[in-house]
Amino acid sequence: MTLTRQDRAAYSFLLPFLVLFIAVTLYPFISGFLLSFTDVSPLAPETHWVALDNYSTLLTRDSVFRNSIGNTVLYVVLLVPAQAAIGLLLALYVHRKLWLHQVSRVAFFAPFVLSVSVVGIVWGWILETRYGLLNLGLGAIHLPGNTPWLTNVSWVMVAIVLASLWWHIGFSMVLFLAGLQDIPFELREVAQIDGASPRQVLWYVILPLLRPVTSLVVVLCVIDAIKVFGLPWFMTNGGPAGVSTTVVYDLYLNFQSLHLGYASAIGFCLLVIMLGLALVRRVFPTQAT
Repeated sequence: MTLTRQDRAAYSFLLPFLVLFIAVTLYPFISGFLLSFTDVSPLAPETHWVALDNYSTLLTRDSVFRNSIGNTVLYVVLLVPAQAAIGLLLALYVHRKLWLHQVSRVAFFAPFVLSVSVVGIVWGWILETRYGLLNLGLGAIHLPGNTPWLTNVSWVMVAIVLASLWWHIGFSMVLFLAGLQDIPFELREVAQIDGASPRQVLWYVILPLLRPVTSLVVVLCVIDAIKVFGLPWFMTNGGPAGVSTTVVYDLYLNFQSLHLGYASAIGFCLLVIMLGLALVRRVFPTQAT
């Protein structure tokens, strides 16, 4: 096939991107995938091909990995419904232009632009047992003010979820707000003329039309929650007793221990899980009715 001058010009513009894509994305992806079938280590003189042994160990004999999956699932279950519900409530508040809605829009979204290190360190101070702001505030209103948020196995995941909610709630709010602004005002006006109360308009008009947005928010929040690493690392270092060790944190620990092939296997298991979640929404799209 002979390339025309126009084709050559088009490929010349694409070439820089293709070179960067192959060097930065495609080659590392293929190398990491092949790495997951080995027991390579910088300290070992040779690389041994172990086929599916890494994946078999992960799924059958690695109790730390199984516990990290349980911790991650618990984090997702606690965080995602709260993030979606509170994000919707904040979007409704801003959309209805209630008191201080312009200032509140900035205030709700502002934490989302902070880095994970800032959020982790600040919330580590807030949730400190003796002098943390949360316990001091609870004590000031005569509630139990000595909760060991970051050192008790029953409370540590709740503490991380609280920090994550404060950090990410603005993202959900913006998506819901965009969905609310796309709903024609005439639909709500017709429902009100027919005698629907504000609660009925919300339940029978707004929420059904927000189903595609809600589906998108839930899927994005789940994928983001599955990848959680920074907050457990900064706030609890995976403890206490491994209760806040998530899948990505387990991957990090294996890389830190120079088990590179095993860590790559963990990473690709996580990739399969996230692709599955994305395909669920792709195959079964939510339509507004």
